[in-house]
Amino acid sequence: MITVVSHPHLVDFSIFRLWNDGADEVQALNDRLRHENQPEWESARIEAALRCEISDQYRLFTNMERFFDEPQLFSTQPLFPLDPQTEATLIEAYYEFNEDVFRELLGKKLTARLRRDLEGISTKTRVSLRSCQRQFDNLSRICRIVEELTAPVPGQDPCSIAVALKARMHFSAELANKYTQVALICDHRYETFKRKSLAQAPFGAYSECAREMIRMWSSYGSIDPDEALVEKLHEIKTLLHSDREALDVFCVLSTEKIRGLVDVPTATKIAKVKLPSLVKTLLSIGVALSQPKDHRDFFVEIADRLGDPFRRAPLAPSEVLILLDAVTIAFQAVPAVQRCTEREQAALQERIRQQAALAAIQQTQLQCAAPISPLADSALAVLKTPKPPRFISMVSAWLKYLSVMKHCLSLLYPFILSSP
Repeated sequence: MITVVSHPHLVDFSIFRLWNDGADEVQALNDRLRHENQPEWESARIEAALRCEISDQYRLFTNMERFFDEPQLFSTQPLFPLDPQTEATLIEAYYEFNEDVFRELLGKKLTARLRRDLEGISTKTRVSLRSCQRQFDNLSRICRIVEELTAPVPGQDPCSIAVALKARMHFSAELANKYTQVALICDHRYETFKRKSLAQAPFGAYSECAREMIRMWSSYGSIDPDEALVEKLHEIKTLLHSDREALDVFCVLSTEKIRGLVDVPTATKIAKVKLPSLVKTLLSIGVALSQPKDHRDFFVEIADRLGDPFRRAPLAPSEVLILLDAVTIAFQAVPAVQRCTEREQAALQERIRQQAALAAIQQTQLQCAAPISPLADSALAVLKTPKPPRFISMVSAWLKYLSVMKHCLSLLYPFILSSP
């Protein structure tokens, strides 16, 4: 009988950090020696011991690296037994990223050619080439996994992409959310360098934009804009474009809201922005979310078609938000939109009346022990959950859409404002 005794490997996390950052064994040894405070007569012995330890640890990490590609294998593989806390810490550290490196990758196609050109990014960010390559490979891997997770699976309920990524990669919730946000920008290949103002914005600004887009626009189990949201924006555009009076009233109501929020000089300054043009631009950008090619220029559109007019006014960042707040609030007070409400409320009341009548028929049939007719059964199924009025869904879509636009402008407009 052969007995095999195994125990969790001991991992020196300070050495792992050096290996993960791309330091070779010599660099790691020099780093460790700088932190040692030992008598000179023991230096040779300590250096030999450290060299041996670093060599063993580097060999361990190199052999372990293939399991970082599929963290789920860690719990089943027998080669490198690790306690759960060590395993979680290693995975989290391996997938950590430098924001400056990721900023250089945002919006770019993650190709083999780009990977070969990482030396330039390494020089610019002062991050070792090996670390840049690790981060590039990790991001490419996560983007492929997110693409798999967003593909519908028959018979399986969709779940949050961040939650699914956390479960599959054994990430913390924070890291899963970060990668989901980056995957959104990379998947749609948003332009983040096309304008000088956009190129100046840091990684954190785009990450926050993506977080709000996922929170307010994406449907469950996806990172794409919800189709129902885009459809409602199309409806709003059709309503305001086909009814000139409705657009004019909308602008008047927005102006009144602005006057109620700020003093007269500030309101006069904000009034320099042409509201009809602003509303049309907002809707034009919104309906383009359904077109991948136009969607890619989302941030460029914000900079060119919204940021530049605001800058020419010129509006301060706080004044831009006041303007958008007014446009957001005024929409639901537009009479043309409210008329939809009156018609739909009447239709909803009729629907409820029919539901009550069918319920009475059902009760009568049950008392008579007679089978429910297929027609009544079908009608009851349809009427069981009355759909919300069109007005509510339109206002909801407008609020969600403007919430993201305000968030993005609050993050990017300072860079647009300072750009020559």
